[in-house]
Amino acid sequence: MSRKIQTAGESYVESLYAREDDTLHTIRISVNEQSQFIQIAPMEGKIIHVLLKMINAKTVLEIGTLGGYSATWIARALPDDGKLVCIEKSEEHYLIAKQNFDSITEGKKINLLKGDAKEILQNFDSSFDAIFIDANKSAYPYYLEQASRLLRKNGLIIADNTFLFGQVYDPAINGDKEKIVGAMREFNKQISDSARFTSVILPTDDGLTIAIKN
Repeated sequence: MSRKIQTAGESYVESLYAREDDTLHTIRISVNEQSQFIQIAPMEGKIIHVLLKMINAKTVLEIGTLGGYSATWIARALPDDGKLVCIEKSEEHYLIAKQNFDSITEGKKINLLKGDAKEILQNFDSSFDAIFIDANKSAYPYYLEQASRLLRKNGLIIADNTFLFGQVYDPAINGDKEKIVGAMREFNKQISDSARFTSVILPTDDGLTIAIKN
């Protein structure tokens, strides 16, 4: 997500419900400053954590891992025998995430894969309790197609940046941005289909979509 200056309300929520311990803080700052800017916020990490606890998730897929910050929130929500499969395309971020996972107790729950999710997902046939999407925004419709295939019934989809920095509801978007904005609008349209999903966008800084597969 794109991190803005926190409101007083957001700071209050994080101070009570989403406090970072030393491990989370270290992982958050393990990537460069630009990458820190696009990571999920602690509050979003806690939202994801709570949602996974609510459905008793045991198997989770993360599409887009960056340095492993969101994955750590996810892994902490899983039981001791839970499994988190993470996919990261960037060599730099893959190596950072691997180092981070090797240094934490939750790392034993995590299987980190390097490569393009569009290629890797084609070969998956596992069933997951939940899938978190936070990767190539123009590929979100494809990720949704694969998520629908790989999720169990009543499984959970969580997707970040679904406001796309306000561009999905900006009628003036055109030119180079049309492709990526069009893809996100298509994703939002498809996941709002009540015949397939029970869904909503939480109005976080850049939109966090929550959907249950019907």
